[in-house]
Amino acid sequence: MPTRDYGTGSIVTMRPDGTDQHVVLDGSVYAPTSDVDAPVGGFEPEWSPDGEQIAFTLDTPRDRQSVATVAVVPAQGGAVRQLTPGSSPAWQPIVTASRGSR
Repeated sequence: MPTRDYGTGSIVTMRPDGTDQHVVLDGSVYAPTSDVDAPVGGFEPEWSPDGEQIAFTLDTPRDRQSVATVAVVPAQGGAVRQLTPGSSPAWQPIVTASRGSR
């Protein structure tokens, strides 16, 4: 089944056969109102280990360039939460130790 073109910077989930398409991030929301010399929107999506969230690089326009931050969005869509400047997100376990542990 052919997929619909949702535009640059959009993140869309779907079944392997292309059905049940769901827009998680609409890249057009981040389209610049002036000339920007770089793409904007969501790129490099990575599923969380539990499948509940998607981390991605969010490029937003600023001063004719795009500025990259790592962001997350619920896998079913919803509010985007920007986490930190940078790009190429990857889910990694967090290891903590209590006092007295060696």
